[in-house]
Amino acid sequence: NNRTLISNLMQRELSFEVTPNGANDVAMHSARIAEDLLRALHETHNWEKLREKSMATVLKGGTCGICVDWDEESEDTVETVLSISEFVVEPGSRDPEKARWWIKAQLLPPAEVQAMYGLPRLPDHDAGTGMNPLQNKLLAAHMGSEGEVIPQTLVLTYYERPNGKNKGCWKVEVNGAVIDEGPWEFPFKDRLNLVVGVETIQEERWFGETIYTQARSPQVAMNSAWSNLIEHLRDASVSRLLVPHSAIRFMDVATDLPGEML
Repeated sequence: NNRTLISNLMQRELSFEVTPNGANDVAMHSARIAEDLLRALHETHNWEKLREKSMATVLKGGTCGICVDWDEESEDTVETVLSISEFVVEPGSRDPEKARWWIKAQLLPPAEVQAMYGLPRLPDHDAGTGMNPLQNKLLAAHMGSEGEVIPQTLVLTYYERPNGKNKGCWKVEVNGAVIDEGPWEFPFKDRLNLVVGVETIQEERWFGETIYTQARSPQVAMNSAWSNLIEHLRDASVSRLLVPHSAIRFMDVATDLPGEML
């Protein structure tokens, strides 16, 4: 069902239409240039792949975020799809894109974090701090490792748009310390560099639900039953039975009817 839903959604091509800000030839020509620019970004930034990722994310978690960052080296924007577990906005905000600030959470290899920010030493791998054994196992499975959790460092990036108390800024925190920061780098000030989409809207809160929510409880029960079945199969493969020789004749007439008296 998930593949069918995403396939149907991906069949419709992205279209771009910029409304002219006037009726004169200059405004009309400017709108057409803007549309051509969007089409070019659509190809060079691989927005179709981003669209597929965002659809899968919003179906599974009910909420999806697309972060827009500015890359100083390429002097271009970088778009990243985030799941509901990878970002948060200011508590109490009804509109996540108009909130004052938001935080992006990433799990990255320590060596990659060191190279990205030019750190003098390798940062601690603190992604598994405070996790129980089950959470560590799930994280290891998510990262594609068998058994042992791959070392990961939690990188928190804080974005605050210009407001009455601040001119706007961004900060990067690793291992509890700020390792990089800078001013607000975007031309817009009335919204954040974040776009949020939801699958099922929930009133009075910025994050949504998903059609898969009702399937999670039965899935948990099925996973538990499947685990028990595997354990029983393992025990049955090595089980041994010791009976007196005089009881063998009773075994020949025994059946497997539930509740039968022996």
